[in-house]
Amino acid sequence: MRHRILQNSLFCKSCSCIILTLSNWSDKSGLNHSFLTFLTGFVLCFLCLAAPILTESQAGMIEPPGTPSQESLAISATNTVEVTAPNLHHNESEMQEDTGLRGAWNQTIALKKGWNMVLGPAGDFYPKYIADPRRPTFSIATMYFSETEIDAAGRPRVGLRMGTRFGLLRFHKDGDPEHGFQLDLGAGFLGQFDMANSLDNIGWDGVYSLGIAWAPRDSFAIRVGSFHDSSHVGDEYAERTGRRRISYTREEALLGLSWAFTKKYRAYAEGAYAYTLRNRELMEPVRVQCGLEYMSPESFWKGRLGWYAAADVSSYEENDWDTNTTIQAGLLYPLRNLSRTWRLGIEYYDGRSHIGEFFQKREEYISIGFYVDL
Repeated sequence: MRHRILQNSLFCKSCSCIILTLSNWSDKSGLNHSFLTFLTGFVLCFLCLAAPILTESQAGMIEPPGTPSQESLAISATNTVEVTAPNLHHNESEMQEDTGLRGAWNQTIALKKGWNMVLGPAGDFYPKYIADPRRPTFSIATMYFSETEIDAAGRPRVGLRMGTRFGLLRFHKDGDPEHGFQLDLGAGFLGQFDMANSLDNIGWDGVYSLGIAWAPRDSFAIRVGSFHDSSHVGDEYAERTGRRRISYTREEALLGLSWAFTKKYRAYAEGAYAYTLRNRELMEPVRVQCGLEYMSPESFWKGRLGWYAAADVSSYEENDWDTNTTIQAGLLYPLRNLSRTWRLGIEYYDGRSHIGEFFQKREEYISIGFYVDL
């Protein structure tokens, strides 16, 4: 019962950890209080997200290595919990056999004319960009900057991210759960902490997004939506240097295209126009982005472990179209039943600062990090 309660409140607990962490961060009680508080929040969020893995392993629900069957894919996408209109009657026997996590999420409601609606669908119609430095995820990385134009900022830093993008609603035709439309919501925290200065927070960005993805076939998907980025200067860094905030905030309308031209390769392109700019004297509206990814999830350890490589290139009008390049490669461990992946990767970056408040400053670094992709 305890595990079931934990699973049913999985997302609530994760969100609560983030909110509590962000709230406590504003309470200045020590030099590296913000880093320790954020790190504590990261660990709590990770434990909340990892708990169902232990329960499902004990229940024998983790699939064996190898390619899952078509039946298991359909069950994972639409869930065995059926809700039929107009009575919205639940199949109690199947709910008893399912885990608390799946019972609370990924439920299907039958609509008219052969369409279905999935509440809290597992997975994405439009995949997340692996090497995108602004993508919300759960990660901690050790970063070493060979070049930085940010005044009084140390070269060794800790990069911390918390957040994700998850599905709210999915609409698909009968017997075709992997094609249709999906509404998704994303939110995250992206911050850097200075190891050379008592782990002072240099700055952080709060991001969130709302989008609709359309997947007409397996290899192709389109996403339209809105992306918000609000950047802040770290309190400790501001006190030490006197740096004041330039009010870097942008709200974008975006269009993205994703094409998996083989089973392991995917290319994407995205364009955005900011319809809200807080600092119009310094900021410009247009942004473009593209990337290439390779994933081989069953290469080692009898199909349990794989590897990946990804490159992301972006350019902003406000930086006179200078390019920002990210290259990342490493090992991945996919958890199919839970629609998430663990990654250990090395990343190289050359471009404008990830922190929007310092967007006019260029940096170059190499890092090693641990990522949990939901």
